[in-house]
Amino acid sequence: MGQYGHFNDPTAGTPPLADKSLEHLAYAFVASGGYTWTDAPWTPRLGLEYDYASGDSDPRDNKHETFENLFPTNHKFYGYMDFFSLQNLHDVRLMSSFKPLPRLTLLGEAHAFWLADTHDSLYTAAGARRGTLDATPGRAGYGINSDYSSFVGTELDVIGTYAFSPQGTIELGYGRFFRGDYVKESLAARGSADANWFYAQLNYNF
Repeated sequence: MGQYGHFNDPTAGTPPLADKSLEHLAYAFVASGGYTWTDAPWTPRLGLEYDYASGDSDPRDNKHETFENLFPTNHKFYGYMDFFSLQNLHDVRLMSSFKPLPRLTLLGEAHAFWLADTHDSLYTAAGARRGTLDATPGRAGYGINSDYSSFVGTELDVIGTYAFSPQGTIELGYGRFFRGDYVKESLAARGSADANWFYAQLNYNF
């Protein structure tokens, strides 16, 4: 995926950068593969994926090189906890699924995340920049700290889906995010902790 054109960044700080039309040139790519053992018990599947989205090597120049993650549904691809988008990111993803019962599907995923460029920000699932374009001395928050580690962390997700009827499913999910050095360094003055997340969901189509 390649993008070119012009980009206006209202979060770029004070003029002349704020709302300035920047030359936009960014790219991303995904490589994914897997195998399903259709004749084995539980029909297991294993898959491996690598996602990359470019970051901006200099957010204060006249170029915008961060891939623009348009209209995303990020949690299905970059972690169910919705911490990340396809922007300034390396994501190595290991996927697995099993069907112990005809109506029950179990999914397990593991992700490892790095910044593509430490001169750029870490972005939210909605595409917003975490912090500002300024460095954060004293490790009191997110910002542009190019000397920090690029390793953001890892996420483990487990999802169970049971189809109780042709129209309805019940789904339970659990995720845990393990902080990497980038998060620990950015929030050292405030303190940080690994995150746990759980959800229950009922879907009924009619």
